[in-house]
This record gives sequence, structure tokens and C-alpha cells, in this order.
Amino acid sequence: KTYIKSLEEDPIQQILENFQLAISLIQGLEINERNINNFLTNIYFSREINANYLFEISLGRAQRIVWRNILKALGINNPAPPLFISTLPVLRNKFNDHFLVEATAKTLSAILGGSDLIYLEFDEITEEMRAENLAHIHNIFTMESGIGESIDPIAGSFYLDNLTTKIAKQIWDKLKS
Repeated sequence: KTYIKSLEEDPIQQILENFQLAISLIQGLEINERNINNFLTNIYFSREINANYLFEISLGRAQRIVWRNILKALGINNPAPPLFISTLPVLRNKFNDHFLVEATAKTLSAILGGSDLIYLEFDEITEEMRAENLAHIHNIFTMESGIGESIDPIAGSFYLDNLTTKIAKQIWDKLKS
């Protein structure tokens, strides 16, 4: 398994660096369909989700679009999908009593952005409290939101589609230069 995670703070730069590393790894392989698909099923892209809700949704969607474009440009047809992981830093301290709301909002933006796996990083919290909070977040999405009843619940949103296109173009242009 290959975990790719940039330490860059800028989210677009994170994705850009992740993809640049993946491209260099792919180019180092002997190109044949078996090797590429084997590699692609074991690649994990990881990035942090921040508080800008709509931007994060569009960023996740743009990440998938650009990755498909990269593979197409490299001549890789019918690729196995990679795993997109979102890490969500959630701080709980004496000044932050709304950490569960923050974690829920970040989780939703990761889901709507197309994350395959979500990892919540709680600060100053016991393992028991972490499990309890994750159960609350899970219940909100499964029992109350109906989010799982649609394949792409935000498809057709002009604002998000437009923002996704702008972000994907920005990342693609930086990759090409």
C-alpha cells in the first residue's frame, strides 16, 4: 500500500504534491495494465479537511476529476480507483464546546466531496469519548440526514459545479506547467 500525503498547508498545493508524487511513481513502473492496476488499487491519497464547507466539497470532487484526467493523459484506460482519505483535525479544549458540530460538518463535506475513508483526529479526548462521538456523527448521517439515499446528493448545484470546475482547472494547469 502506498500512502501519499503532502505536508503542505494550502489544500490545492496538498493535492498537487500528492499527484506529482503519484505521477513519478507511475512513471517509474514498467507500464503494463496489470502493474498499473495493481499499483492503483494500493494507492491512498490523504488530505486534511478544513472548515470551509463548500470549498472542501468542491475540492474533493475536483481531486477525483483531475486524477481521472491524469490517468487519461498517461494513457491508462479503465484504471482501478484509488482510495481518497480525508483527515479531519477536530480540536476540543476549554474554548471549544462545539467540537461535535465541527466534526459533523467536516465529515459531511468529506462525504459530499467523495472521500472513501474518513479519519477524525480528536485532540484532548479519550478513546472512549472518541468512539462515542463517532457513533453520534454516524447516527446523524445514517438516521437523520438521508445522505446515503442518493449517489451524488449535490449533483446539479450550479455553485458547487462551477467551483469544482475552477478548482480542477487550477490544479490541472499547475500540473501541466
